[in-house]
Amino acid sequence: TEKGHCNAPTNHVEQGRALWKWVQTQRKEKRRGTLEQSRADRLEQAGFLWNGTKASSDKKWDAMFALLLQFKTEKGHCDVRRNHTEQGRAL
Repeated sequence: TEKGHCNAPTNHVEQGRALWKWVQTQRKEKRRGTLEQSRADRLEQAGFLWNGTKASSDKKWDAMFALLLQFKTEKGHCDVRRNHTEQGRAL
């Protein structure tokens, strides 16, 4: 895929179609148990994330944790001051 993932952000349009809306429908049908198993299997094989919000949250957490480890490597501790930023991000 061009973007490298299957987690379409809200309001994403692909070739004039609301891809994000279709993605939300697939998630809803899966939760309700109305999505055909063959379709669920195809989505999973493509790397589809059933809980896009959690995936985004996990990715952000991992990025911030990596910045904390970088801070610790440089400073020798994890006592981050209130207004400290690392690579432009507030720790």
